[in-house]
Amino acid sequence: ESLVLQQLRPSPQAAPQHRSSKAAYAQSPMPALTSDYPLIGRDHEYAVLRTAWRKAMQGAAHFVCIEGDAGIGKTRLAEELMREAQRAGVPFARSRAYALEGRLAYGPLADWLRSPSLAAQVSTLPAVWRTELARLLPELRIADPTLPAPQPMTDRWQRKQLFEALLQVFADVAQPLLLALDDLQWCDPETLEWLQYLLGAAARCKLLVIGTVREVELDKAHPLHLVRQHLLRDGQCTRVWLEPLTAMSSTELGAAVAQHDLDAATATQLFRECAGNPLFVIESMRAREGALQAFASTSPVAALPPKVYGVIAAQLAQLSSQARALADVAAVVGRAFSVALLAQASGQDETSAAQGVDELWQRHLLREDAVNAYDFSHDRIRDVVYAEIGLPRRRVLHKQVAQALEQQLESNLQDLSTQITNHYYAAGETEKAFVCLLRAIETASALSATQTAIALVAFGLHMVQTLPESEKSIRQAAELYYLQGCLFEDSKGDTHADALMAYEQVRRLNHKINDRILTFAEQNKQRFHHSLRAEWPDAKRIAQQNVALAEQMQMPRLLMDAYGALGRVNLYQGELHLARQQFEQALSYFGDLQTDNRLVNIGHPTVFLSTNLAHCLCLLGYPQLARQQMREGLQIAHQQDMSTYVSALHFDQILSHMLRDEIALGHTTDLMSQLARKHEHHYFAEMGDMFDGWLGVKRGQQPKDMEKLRRGVRFSESQSMGMFHMHRYGLLAEACYVLGDVAQGLFVCEEAIAFSERTTDRFWLPEILRLQGEMQLVNGSADAAEQSFIHAIRLASSQKGKWLELRASISAALYFSAQGQSAQAWQLLSPIHGWFTEGFDTPDLVEAKALLAELACGLLLT
Repeated sequence: ESLVLQQLRPSPQAAPQHRSSKAAYAQSPMPALTSDYPLIGRDHEYAVLRTAWRKAMQGAAHFVCIEGDAGIGKTRLAEELMREAQRAGVPFARSRAYALEGRLAYGPLADWLRSPSLAAQVSTLPAVWRTELARLLPELRIADPTLPAPQPMTDRWQRKQLFEALLQVFADVAQPLLLALDDLQWCDPETLEWLQYLLGAAARCKLLVIGTVREVELDKAHPLHLVRQHLLRDGQCTRVWLEPLTAMSSTELGAAVAQHDLDAATATQLFRECAGNPLFVIESMRAREGALQAFASTSPVAALPPKVYGVIAAQLAQLSSQARALADVAAVVGRAFSVALLAQASGQDETSAAQGVDELWQRHLLREDAVNAYDFSHDRIRDVVYAEIGLPRRRVLHKQVAQALEQQLESNLQDLSTQITNHYYAAGETEKAFVCLLRAIETASALSATQTAIALVAFGLHMVQTLPESEKSIRQAAELYYLQGCLFEDSKGDTHADALMAYEQVRRLNHKINDRILTFAEQNKQRFHHSLRAEWPDAKRIAQQNVALAEQMQMPRLLMDAYGALGRVNLYQGELHLARQQFEQALSYFGDLQTDNRLVNIGHPTVFLSTNLAHCLCLLGYPQLARQQMREGLQIAHQQDMSTYVSALHFDQILSHMLRDEIALGHTTDLMSQLARKHEHHYFAEMGDMFDGWLGVKRGQQPKDMEKLRRGVRFSESQSMGMFHMHRYGLLAEACYVLGDVAQGLFVCEEAIAFSERTTDRFWLPEILRLQGEMQLVNGSADAAEQSFIHAIRLASSQKGKWLELRASISAALYFSAQGQSAQAWQLLSPIHGWFTEGFDTPDLVEAKALLAELACGLLLT
């Protein structure tokens, strides 16, 4: 697909010189639209099509879905309008989907972008958009070596940037545009989703999209049903159903093919045999006029009536051995092809291959394709050719085609990795197929084409299940189930039953082989799910097991993940010094890190290690060091992908709140909310609103801000996000305190303390106890408040959490000072303030210094 081929019609007089073109695809000629026979029996349907075209040309983007059985004339009807558009000088682009299992996502869009009508538009786009389009058109970076490589897309929501780049092409053309896409029943869900997005975003553009579909081949879950439903609701879709031709129209079409009138007996027999199917009428009449006799086949195609099978098989029987050999290779390819590919896969030189293609074209078995040089005139010819190939030779040809594709696309195998996978699998080369399949899954994931990736994993599981059971096949199946679980998490949520079931399959299979990397990976998932639910003892037990396992294997990436995970558990359980040591040990492996393609290389671990370490350093009493560590984490995240960066910004929000830096918190919240909404990351959008609500409460704006804060807390609970839940309790309690709703605030504190006792989460517990004391004072419960302050100080001290110990000590000192116990207040606050060596410009240390000065003056006066 990524090769750019010059389109040349073969000459009847001489074999053409076919060659691949490395020139800019914008220079490809506009494909000629010709038809051997007039459009017959479709006056009403064509009138409906032209009505939709007129509406579109008035600035109302529209989608026409032409539906019917195979050979009923769907493409012919669309071509009639394309021919009219071409005469009017209106640009058009066409593509088609193929039945090949697991077609790469957005393939039809890439075909359209390479068409002469749109290639020039692509080449004039700014670099930022061409970089995005290079995901689909790798040759853009060949044409412009200065073009930056697109960043990997790890989340589904990141497609927004790609969609916007595509919109620059399809919605910003200066003149009307006609797009055609054949065989929607085989179209990937991502392309269909994009079409719906295009018609919504470009609703007032002069744009018409025509799709053809075999309705009987659509299953109930096919995404086309939903797309059509939405477009019909918005008045942007017209459905055109093609019925079989009448007897009169069949006779008229047969006469056009024969170039003479048909007698009554011939017309009756033609209608009886073809049942009004235009394709079969044409093929039957071509066979009659060539005085061919249909013959029975030993390998019938169930989807074809025997008579039509015989007609096509009879045409093939007239081919030279060279042309028939090329037809066999073309059928095995399974989609559009170049002469160069046929030559390489068949072992012929390109000149001989061109002569064979010329023969196939002259006999109407092949047609020119606007993008990929040639294709069969219709799929039924491909079906018959493929059915006539014996199984042993079929396997050989599949292997030759796979090797030819790999050699032609050596620098960019990802584009056709799915197709190569299927060829190797059909050739019986399962091991090579599996390698290509993993590459195809990686490509689909990089495009955030999650549903395509899920389908590919399912195909891989089917592939592995056909193999004899061995340690290798069990490991391959387990790895696919692991990838399936990750994909289900992305599309359905971290705790969805389908994801958990996939990981259970990993455990079941791994019991048979005890693969240590698989054990590490599935245990890491268990630890992660326990962490989501704040089940810290279970998470810690598994994290410790993984540390021991990683130490046995001495793999840097596993050691980094293992110590980082254990550090996070200890951070939430209040083991701050231990957590710091483990984070720093995890980061020490970064220099020796080697990419491992097996399972564990997910995300960018240094980002989350840095941001977690920043929180740990702050709690330990090193605010300046914490800020520096957070900046490093944000810088690395910004260089990775948007999902990682938005996640890191959320960690930065929490640090800014811990430091009481409301200005920085406001800036980070605005940025994170903007990016989360732009890229449709709903969780972080809600977290942005939550902090925005907290800031609003602090600034005196209520009650809508309090509701935003509450909604964010409820949303995190609904997502089973136990991490940082203690901190969210603190936000809510503090907001209640600011608003004077002491009863509600104390209730929140009690809930937080109960949550801590239930889960052993100590991350923000000293601050919860301090807030409880402040509100108990307002309630007139001085003794209870004193106990809460002392409890907070002792807990923070036991954790060596100097930051929250300082904050609790300030509250206690103010309390004792108000009770006339200035000496006790001084003795409580002075040592903890004297411990600090940095961060003296932070609000807490500024407040502590001012309070100590006030207490000192009072002591001097007494």
